[in-house]
Amino acid sequence: MLQFVDRDTYKNAIINPERAFLLYVDNENKISLQADIELGGDPVNYRVELIDFELNSTKPTLLMTITD
Repeated sequence: MLQFVDRDTYKNAIINPERAFLLYVDNENKISLQADIELGGDPVNYRVELIDFELNSTKPTLLMTITD
């Protein structure tokens, strides 16, 4: 079940920011990973990585890999 939350609720709910991600569901119910948060860079800080990978909707999202 998808749940929509506002920005403040989202930011307060993140325990590990590297597990945060943005999904997009199109009108055919295809799911794609649009962005995630990574820790890195110089100086080390959190950054948003923009991507566009279609995900396998038959597998749990957190167990899925890009090669699935």
